[in-house]
Amino acid sequence: MLKRKSYKKWTLCFLFIFAAVTASVMAINYAVDPMWCFNHETPYAEWREFIDERIQKANLLRFRKDKIDTLIIGSSRVMQMDTDKIGDGAFNLGLSSCMPMEYPILMEIFHKTRGYYPNKIIVGLDFFGSKATYSDGTRENRAVPTLQMLNDNTFIYHMEILSSIELSRKSISLIRKNIDIEEGGIEYADVKYNARHMGASAYYPPIEDMDHKKHVVRTLYADFKRIYEFFQYNDRYKEDISALVQPSIRAEVKPFVTPEGTLTMRLIAETPGRLDDYERMIRETVEVFGGVWNFMYVNSVTSDHSYWREPSHSLGQVNDWVLERIYGTGNPPTDFGVYVTKDNIDEHIKEVKAQLLALQHQKDSWCVMMED
Repeated sequence: MLKRKSYKKWTLCFLFIFAAVTASVMAINYAVDPMWCFNHETPYAEWREFIDERIQKANLLRFRKDKIDTLIIGSSRVMQMDTDKIGDGAFNLGLSSCMPMEYPILMEIFHKTRGYYPNKIIVGLDFFGSKATYSDGTRENRAVPTLQMLNDNTFIYHMEILSSIELSRKSISLIRKNIDIEEGGIEYADVKYNARHMGASAYYPPIEDMDHKKHVVRTLYADFKRIYEFFQYNDRYKEDISALVQPSIRAEVKPFVTPEGTLTMRLIAETPGRLDDYERMIRETVEVFGGVWNFMYVNSVTSDHSYWREPSHSLGQVNDWVLERIYGTGNPPTDFGVYVTKDNIDEHIKEVKAQLLALQHQKDSWCVMMED
């Protein structure tokens, strides 16, 4: 009898501890909302980093009801585009290493979560995105698991998020991050988050220390040099970007080729075959959309490293100028942005090719990054 009472007491004690731990984990995860699937204020976790931006941004589409009129699509180069510069109803669906092969799935995700398509789409196309594989060499479409996730029962999905001990650790880390934010500062690709958070745009702070910036630039340059050497053009590129202009979508599409620092553009001229790939990308983009704003050529912005964190990611001012050029507002640099159509594409390609080839024998501010 005594043994039975002892066993019962132990069981109740275990259940109480289990319930208390589970309740604590769920409370922390609900309060912080690390995966962005609720809709309440989180003043103790206003600044945060991405855990899995494909899942997190899909959760915003799934669980927030704000009307979305304009959708921004592209790689990490568009992730810091400020939706406030576009107006109400804009959503930034930029994703790190996003490839055009993901566009058909992303449009399916948008329609499945919202029940409609956006009226306008701003798509940032980068030369790297015309590659047949991701940077790690894989070909599996990274948007597919996100689409499959949408089939999960909403209640069960929320319970899994709330009861995750791993996410509770992340939630606590985010609280600590915000407590020390004044001391530690905003970090690369941090996101400002609140209950009406629909922009989901990242922040790319400049690198103030020149030695550190040189290290980052040189590392990225070496990566691009290796990637461009084994670059294989995606034969489905034209088909993939055509997903944005399907009759069922009926959106006004504003495409642009993302700017890139001249340091890595030199590699396109130096590596056999890459100039031909660059030309093919521009021509196929014009064929699909009828025209495209091209910012990836030698100009006052791409030649000046002070506008860039490193050659692949610009500071916020550059993206503001991109939007101003596309919408015909503001006062972007006069030589920044050319609208390419079938009427001027031959002349434009000829001029840009000559510029890129000349880079091999010219110096601009980027050369400082490669000097000892």
